[in-house]
Amino acid sequence: MPRYRVTVEGAETMLPVIVDPDDAHVRTLTGILRQVRPDADPTFYAPGTFDAGATDSRGIPTVMLGAGGGEWPLGPDYIALDDLRAEARVLGTFLLTTLGPRDPGGPGRG
Repeated sequence: MPRYRVTVEGAETMLPVIVDPDDAHVRTLTGILRQVRPDADPTFYAPGTFDAGATDSRGIPTVMLGAGGGEWPLGPDYIALDDLRAEARVLGTFLLTTLGPRDPGGPGRG
């Protein structure tokens, strides 16, 4: 007699999401991306980018952004250093633009 009983039920585990290109944060992010990487396609929807659906379905607008590389899905994975640097510039600029600079003398600062 088996020690454990396993039951499998079908359910949604990964939800797709299409981000509104007119969302203010999306416009800001794509504008920064175009400045840093003019040749990039800011609205590219890659297979396997369903992770954003979990948070978006709970009312948290979610964008997936990242440097590409390698041979999807089963080939070698890599990211070119130029792409990684560009991603860091895009994300850093986006955070500073949307959150604004912090007051160096504010709470919790030395």
